[in-house]
Amino acid sequence: MNQGSGPEPEQLSMAKCAKLLNVPWRHVRRMIKRGVFAQPAGHDSAGQPYWHRRSLYAWAAADRDLLGRVPLHHWRPPTAQARYLGAETIEDRATALGWHTAAGPVWMLWHWDFDAATYERDLTELAKHLPGAAAITMVGGDYGADGPALFGVLPAAPARPVYEMPWPALSNVIGMPAPFWPRRLRIPDLMNAWRPGHTPVVAAAVPDLDPTPMLRLAVIVDEDSPAQQTLLNLVQTWQHRATMEATSDLKVLEKHTTAATTTVAATPLAVPAVEKNDLAPDIRRAGWLEILARTDDLALTCIRQARQCDADEDFPYTIDAHGASADASPRSDPPSDVERSRRTRRLRLTAWIAMLVATISVSTLILGANAPLTETELAKLRREAGLFGKERLKIGVKADTPGIALQEETGRRSFRGFDIDIAYMIAADLGYPPDKVDFLAIETEDRARMQTLDANGRFVRVDLVLVTFNVTLSRQQDLSVGLSAPYLYTEQSVVTRSDYPGKITSLEQLAGKKVCTLSASSSEQELKRVTKAIATGKNRISDCVAGLKKNAFDAVTADAAILAGFVAESEGVLRHHDIALQKTEMWAVNAGPNEALRTLVDLSLYRSSTIPQDRRWEQAYETYIDPMLSANPGVNVAQAEQPCVLPSRVRRWPWERPFPVNECPAR
Repeated sequence: MNQGSGPEPEQLSMAKCAKLLNVPWRHVRRMIKRGVFAQPAGHDSAGQPYWHRRSLYAWAAADRDLLGRVPLHHWRPPTAQARYLGAETIEDRATALGWHTAAGPVWMLWHWDFDAATYERDLTELAKHLPGAAAITMVGGDYGADGPALFGVLPAAPARPVYEMPWPALSNVIGMPAPFWPRRLRIPDLMNAWRPGHTPVVAAAVPDLDPTPMLRLAVIVDEDSPAQQTLLNLVQTWQHRATMEATSDLKVLEKHTTAATTTVAATPLAVPAVEKNDLAPDIRRAGWLEILARTDDLALTCIRQARQCDADEDFPYTIDAHGASADASPRSDPPSDVERSRRTRRLRLTAWIAMLVATISVSTLILGANAPLTETELAKLRREAGLFGKERLKIGVKADTPGIALQEETGRRSFRGFDIDIAYMIAADLGYPPDKVDFLAIETEDRARMQTLDANGRFVRVDLVLVTFNVTLSRQQDLSVGLSAPYLYTEQSVVTRSDYPGKITSLEQLAGKKVCTLSASSSEQELKRVTKAIATGKNRISDCVAGLKKNAFDAVTADAAILAGFVAESEGVLRHHDIALQKTEMWAVNAGPNEALRTLVDLSLYRSSTIPQDRRWEQAYETYIDPMLSANPGVNVAQAEQPCVLPSRVRRWPWERPFPVNECPAR
């Protein structure tokens, strides 16, 4: 019997053990008969032996012939440091660093352009270029609790899926700290030149967009002209932001790793802190007027890059997205130096627009009206959402709901629960790491107003609200409420003391009973609609549960996911009843009237629900909701699959990579 609070480990039969180790089951049976196989963890009701995954891997890790079939984080620590083999470049898209261990070569892959949507396929394909490896790992694009994400494949079991391991597992196997390059410093030449014990190399960070076209055009145009100033300012801005991102990566790394597990291989070269707004708007508009008047491909490339980084807001006129017409009137009067050559530029502009019309018209035919959608206007959405220059994100959450959102002590990061992890997920996609997120406890009645009290007792407005906010028709029609796509499905239920006579299967059975629920909630509305119970509304569900335990109430009704944590913690004092309501309660994020922010939240939920490798939602469910299920038998606490999310209506351009399109079933 499992004496801990976690779920019982999976019981592996002989056949499952064989499959896990990628060996014939007859081979396992022979080893069992000879008494040389791992000791079973127990026997099932039919008397057949079973094993647990952890103990099976621990046994296999001691056998060199089986070690290549064991995930790296189950390997035993070496008795000495592994010998560094050097670096290899694979298919001009990845660098592999190798160490020779007692079990054989262990490789660490750095993909030059890591993609969360394709990393499993990429890792499997790249591993084929490293024959004879005992283990192969690849560094991911985000961070876990103990360091950067790290994935692996089993060379001796190629049919097994890619698995994730803790970052310290690699340093534990090679017997030395593993090297780390910030994303903006993953430069092949730097990685090829690295050796254990080297001091970190100082290098220029690499921006997302290649600055070469901008610099080439800056050399061609007149010296110190508005065009040259605009191009150089934009390149310097990119360089500064890439440097800041690399610096931020290293700060996050420092918080999640130690010197024993990680060594920094490169640090960013200090560059001037330049931003686009450092150059006067009239100069930027004049500069783009000069560039837009050009008819060469180099200028067109620079204009495309400007659109990708949201610099097109400085264009002195707008161009119709379909290329059918153009408003060539300046957004403001150009400077005098532009006025002198207006006639010449006008002629060149006409030619350029004609070329653009042809280019975009052909692209429109290729794309079609219902092409896949992308995050084309992400930067513009961030600006419209008010996130530019906003250093911290304020999120209103519950503070009294175990498993969902519980404040355990005072302080910014003292909240934990499913809603908290979902909030962190959305905040990260908005550009805010955990240390830039402020959680504020918010009452149920204040969810729509998005207001709460800060530590000083003053009312403040939060940016987002994640407080078990159900989607209802009235809330969707409220202009002050902006609900995202749902992020959890649950249903209304009832909790009583365990000594309550009989089983409650409908709200009608609560007629004449003293029932507590959350005020201004959908549960309160449903309770008053179908029964004549003596209803009491509270702002905090914990007050209802406390009153129930003291016999002040006969029952409490709310969403099952809200009540399940209280039941799980009650040690048998409370009992959960499934009342079989057909209505599904759908929890959503409230972004208020900020439509751009709501779109960004939907993009985050869409990414999480669409990309199979993005398991942040599943990890939150497994961490907080799944452990509550055993204490709430017979109750549909919450669906274990993230609700389907449709792609946001965000415009894309012909040169941008699309996201896949979700098709959600009707509910």
